[in-house]
Amino acid sequence: MLLRLSYFSRSLVSRSPDEVDAFLGPARENNRASGITGLLLHVDGWFLQLLEGERAAVSQLYNSLVQDYRHCEVTLVEAGEIRERKFPNAAMGLITPSPQCPGRMIRFGPAGTFNPTMMSVPSVLALFDSFIGDTRLSAFS
Repeated sequence: MLLRLSYFSRSLVSRSPDEVDAFLGPARENNRASGITGLLLHVDGWFLQLLEGERAAVSQLYNSLVQDYRHCEVTLVEAGEIRERKFPNAAMGLITPSPQCPGRMIRFGPAGTFNPTMMSVPSVLALFDSFIGDTRLSAFS
């Protein structure tokens, strides 16, 4: 049975683009080995992530993320069974908008800002859906 789970968290350590790239390599390898796919958004110190895979693998990964000292305010947005993956080829697609062009990130938040604590579940899912088929995901997965 496939599970989709999304959550947001705050980073407790500095996350420059180079630092994010440094942890992505091992994370992608682990996701591939576990059969997990999905998308990670990194905006203004927030992480918003969608995970897809077998229930046990996704649950185990989420539980390890909750315990990770580099995160705080880890908050489950939603979790549920799915028939197919939204991001089947992305071990961990990464989206980091530039400050000059936040684009769709703020379209889904209240008052034109990106703050996952204020986003509804439908808004979070619509934001993830807006990246389906995005060619940048294959370049960074």
